Amino acid sequence: DDLPAVDREIVVGHSDRLRQTGTRVDWRKLGGQGFTIRTVGPRLVIAGGPEQGTLYGVYTLLEDYLGCRWYTPVGGCRGLSGWT
Repeated sequence: DDLPAVDREIVVGHSDRLRQTGTRVDWRKLGGQGFTIRTVGPRLVIAGGPEQGTLYGVYTLLEDYLGCRWYTPVGGCRGLSGWT
C-alpha cells in the first residue's frame, strides 16, 4: 500500500489497494476461508476471508491456473516452466 498503484499488478488481501480498485467483496459470503479471484481492468485481485481465505486463493491461483505442484512441505514448486 505504500507504493503508488501501477497499471498491471496483483492485489492480494484486504488492503487499501483493494479499496482503491473499487472492487466490492461480500466478506460475509466468503466466510473465514472463502476467497475470490478476479480481474479488475488490468489488475488481478485475490481476496479472502480472515482465517485463511487469501492464502487459499493464492494456492488456487498457483495450482489450478499456473500448474504449480507441491512435492514436499518445505521444497519448491514444480510449475509449467520448471522448479521455482
